[in-house]
Amino acid sequence: EIGLDIDERFNASVLAAPNRSDVPPQLNLNYRASELLNLQGSVDSLGAWQTQLQIFFRF
Repeated sequence: EIGLDIDERFNASVLAAPNRSDVPPQLNLNYRASELLNLQGSVDSLGAWQTQLQIFFRF
């Protein structure tokens, strides 16, 4: 995986598994809305996509 912080809230990365044809390369985008809320999305080279909303509870 290799990534780039675009700014304090956005980052992007590309994930690939060398020598594995059964695992397609994947592009990931991450948005940190606040200390408690994170939104992540990804799409692979086959067109499959997924999103994830993370909520952090700190105590």
